[in-house]
Amino acid sequence: MVLVLVDNNTLTAFATVLLALIGIIQILVLIGQLYLLRSQKRNQDIEVLEVYRKRWFDYQVKFGCLVYLGRDLDEYYQILDAEEIIKLNSNLLSSRREKPTIWARDAVRDVSALMSDICIRILQGSLTIQSVYPILGTTILRHSR
Repeated sequence: MVLVLVDNNTLTAFATVLLALIGIIQILVLIGQLYLLRSQKRNQDIEVLEVYRKRWFDYQVKFGCLVYLGRDLDEYYQILDAEEIIKLNSNLLSSRREKPTIWARDAVRDVSALMSDICIRILQGSLTIQSVYPILGTTILRHSR
């Protein structure tokens, strides 16, 4: 049996190195956790954007209905194809002014709810203004004459 005597300076130096290594390992673990949290947050953001993008895609015809109903007769801005515009013309001609029209009300309700959800997410910080453009695309833009 060999008995090794270690003086206090060597023991203190060894303990200091050991504590420094443990500190470095803790810092690396924290950096890894931060990276993982950022990655998870980014994935959640992408999922939220995809949900809103799908909802917006589903409401394209309804938004086109609102654009059609809200425009002046001499305005050229349309996002719908000719077939959808013909359907809207027939709906508009068949509806009476004294009775409410369900098809127009549904379009207003659904598109307004989606826009409201997006605005609330922006105010809460869940969405940024820059992230709204990929959701809505260029169809929301109205070009002036």
